[in-house]
Amino acid sequence: MKSILLLSTIFCLAFSTKFIRSFENIKVAGVVFDTKGEPIHGATVFVLGTKKGTMTDSLGQFEMMVPVETKKLTIKHYGYKAQDVNITLRKALRVFLEEGRTTTEKHRDLAIMESSSARREKKLMSHSALKPSPVLPASTFSEGIADDYAESEASTSPEGRGKVKEMTKSEVDTRAGQLTAGEWNDLNNWEAWMKLVEEADYKEMGEYWQVNAKERVSVFVTNQYELPIADCLVTMKSSGKIVWTSKTDNAGKAELWTETIGENMELIVESRENKFTSTKVRTAKEGVNRINFKEECDAPRKAEIMFVVDATGSMGDEIEFLKSELKDVIGQVESSRSNIDFSWGSVFYRDATDDYLTVQSPLSSKEKKVLDFINMQSAGGGGDYPEAVNEGLEEALMQDWSHDAIARIVFLVLDAPPHHNQDVLKDLQSQIAFASAMGIKIIPITASGINRQTEYLMKFMSVMTNGTYVFLTDHSGIGNAHLDPIVKDFEVEKLNDLLVRVIINYTDPGTCQSQEDNNVVFENIEVFPNPTLDLLQVKVPSGVNKITLTTSSGMLIHSEKITAQCDVSLDLTNYVDGMYVVNFFADEQVYSVKVIKSNKA
Repeated sequence: MKSILLLSTIFCLAFSTKFIRSFENIKVAGVVFDTKGEPIHGATVFVLGTKKGTMTDSLGQFEMMVPVETKKLTIKHYGYKAQDVNITLRKALRVFLEEGRTTTEKHRDLAIMESSSARREKKLMSHSALKPSPVLPASTFSEGIADDYAESEASTSPEGRGKVKEMTKSEVDTRAGQLTAGEWNDLNNWEAWMKLVEEADYKEMGEYWQVNAKERVSVFVTNQYELPIADCLVTMKSSGKIVWTSKTDNAGKAELWTETIGENMELIVESRENKFTSTKVRTAKEGVNRINFKEECDAPRKAEIMFVVDATGSMGDEIEFLKSELKDVIGQVESSRSNIDFSWGSVFYRDATDDYLTVQSPLSSKEKKVLDFINMQSAGGGGDYPEAVNEGLEEALMQDWSHDAIARIVFLVLDAPPHHNQDVLKDLQSQIAFASAMGIKIIPITASGINRQTEYLMKFMSVMTNGTYVFLTDHSGIGNAHLDPIVKDFEVEKLNDLLVRVIINYTDPGTCQSQEDNNVVFENIEVFPNPTLDLLQVKVPSGVNKITLTTSSGMLIHSEKITAQCDVSLDLTNYVDGMYVVNFFADEQVYSVKVIKSNKA
């Protein structure tokens, strides 16, 4: 259940009726057995009358968030009779399924055999050197078929979606560290973004998605040590009515949006210890609204990460690789960030006509749960170009997010846009506003198959939620062709390394204490003035071989080799106000200095 405070905020933001109805959720859990008492792995558990739910793990256990008004669940598995059960909140459900195939399953078995026979005959006639594939195990979905059976059908999209090579999982090396990607943060390149959205094609895209470049209001909250304060609630009002709500991230930044700046505008900033109201609201053109509180460093030590993944057939060229990458990212982050308690979750979505619409693994501090869940997923279904993006995103946003966290992130992995109708567009607008109000960054990861319209919408989502934009590239040679990003000045990275970097930097709680250093080289480093208005002076001692300047998310914006003791000037004039990091490299060690760029320096 969400707090009363947030409820009032959500309703004031005028979300769609459908979105409001789905706002209050409860968690249900249980175990599914056969009649012999053995756990059933891979059974689907849906809210009765829907295709939204989850799957049982290797122990037959399931857990998911459902709308508060939910009374019954439907539990299915191939080879067993479906069963409807009443929800009980006091204890976990124990469900026993009886064996027995349905008529639909028998018909589908026959269709599979005929299809397999036809494919074998076709291969023999074409003198294929490949041997017929062995019969594969039953699908984990009660009325579905394992996706390894079927060849994906090409869609009508000109991008050639759905054309997947006929290779089994065992024939493909899907180890992590192969996919390549880039990152671009339009908030840090605001002038370029504003010029882009004024171009005719992009204006049409904004009208198509019913989103546009609104007035940006940036807020930057620090304490008496000039260090950022995370997780402050920031509300913008016009004539007493809430216009937009956001939360500061670990860099102390919050982004708010309005159609226009009126005379009766105000900003209300609430930290754990202080509250401040300003009647002077500055747009991004005028600068950053900087708030300074007298407050000790006490950033939350909790972070929550959700992966929302398009699992339709067109993702078949990359989904096995993506699964490996995501599992690797979770493992790396958990082992490298010991001072943060992470919760992980995932939603896989398809489309309305498929075996399922969404399946979820709710946020949990037990990373093995989400790792097992991700491992069970495969690509299938779909067929047309757009998919149920809004349904997958809604399931993620309706999880039990904490109200005190250093970071909340939804990674949205997809290769197709949402459907284009008024209900979906209203959902997306509500979801963007809700994510902002909860302090949830939406970070898209676009795969092969997206078009320019989809890129625009994804970039817009990231901008409105203070996130960043990630895209796969052709450098890996994996999957179908990827859309060249509209920007060219980006660094190609391994996807897993990029995501680890982004998560690590967005979840850094900071410290009020001096950084520990046992390298005498670092003792002579000087960075001033801090905060700075424009130029940052850096005294680099002998022994340092490289310095870099990165954004708070770790995105590289300047790198310079050093051969001797020197003074370096870094010009931050054209960068937005906020926190940046100067990194010094020496003898395989790195020393970092956080600096504040502020128009009030």
